[in-house]
Amino acid sequence: MGTDIYLYYDGQPNDDSYMTKGYIRASIGMINENYILRQLFPPEVWEFSPDKCEPCKGEGFINYVQEKKYSWNEKHTKCLKCDGYGSVDGVKGMRWQYSQGGMEKLFRLGTQYMYAEQHGKKLGSVEEAGVAHGEKLMKMFGKMGMDVHNVAKEEKAESIIAHTTFCLDWLQSVFNHYKIGLELEKEGKHPRVTISW
Repeated sequence: MGTDIYLYYDGQPNDDSYMTKGYIRASIGMINENYILRQLFPPEVWEFSPDKCEPCKGEGFINYVQEKKYSWNEKHTKCLKCDGYGSVDGVKGMRWQYSQGGMEKLFRLGTQYMYAEQHGKKLGSVEEAGVAHGEKLMKMFGKMGMDVHNVAKEEKAESIIAHTTFCLDWLQSVFNHYKIGLELEKEGKHPRVTISW
């Protein structure tokens, strides 16, 4: 559970490179991180839902042989109508303009983020961070006897040095994403964003 942000662009190799190039992750317990992402990407990017390709029902592949016991790769064939993207136009993600102004906003958000993390502060409410549903789930898990503190902090480190390093690494992944987006803009490759949350 949490937020996964993927970067797509024109001419992208048809492989799993989108899982690493420009990928950002924030688990459900990372309130400040989710808040930063909500401030960086506008609501229309978060709410974007492309029209699904009809033949594959938005899955990007077609299961031609269900009754036989083949391996997953043998029985799932890439949909030719959408080229495996799952959307009507064969394009994955929402077109979003990366700009120098956006990078400057990220610098300001990054400064706020590091200050808040070093002082144990929250940048926004769980509603503003878009993780209110996660808070409800953690309360439910707590009532069931699960250790919700470990769920909320699963990706946070314990010592101050390890925690600061973790925060810097996470923030670097956001800057790397944005830097790649700017480079793709300059190259005319029309970067697009998909957010799963």
